[in-house]
Amino acid sequence: MGGAYESGSRLKAQALVGSDGSRTPMPAMHDTQLDVDCTYALAADGVQRCLPVDAAPISGYAEGTCTMALVSSACPLFGYTSALGAQCPRRRSVYAIGSPVVLTGAFYVKNGTSCSGIAVPAGVTFYAVGGEMAPQSFVAGTVEVEP
Repeated sequence: MGGAYESGSRLKAQALVGSDGSRTPMPAMHDTQLDVDCTYALAADGVQRCLPVDAAPISGYAEGTCTMALVSSACPLFGYTSALGAQCPRRRSVYAIGSPVVLTGAFYVKNGTSCSGIAVPAGVTFYAVGGEMAPQSFVAGTVEVEP
């Protein structure tokens, strides 16, 4: 093992290249199959996997029972969202971001077991959250300690 990241068959190392020719490794790998940057985290199945970075967090719900999860953004979104499980160690589940959703009236937020409606913020687009992606969709890894 060396100090630099190494590309594999699916995950590719990334570097930031300065205008002076300098190079520094980026902390994220690029998953060529999913076309996303990823870093290793504990996935829903308890295995370290390279999960998408910059995943938009679930921000609320489309209805008063708080079951149809949404993500929101002032900029167009694509890709993935994720959520941490409640058990320790906390495992991350990844979901695909779906189509835009038009909300009329209220946007709902969950606080413990209650679900409350708030005014829909201006200038924000909401997106449906798809089903959970199988953890096996992401590259697994193991931690190695250098001597």
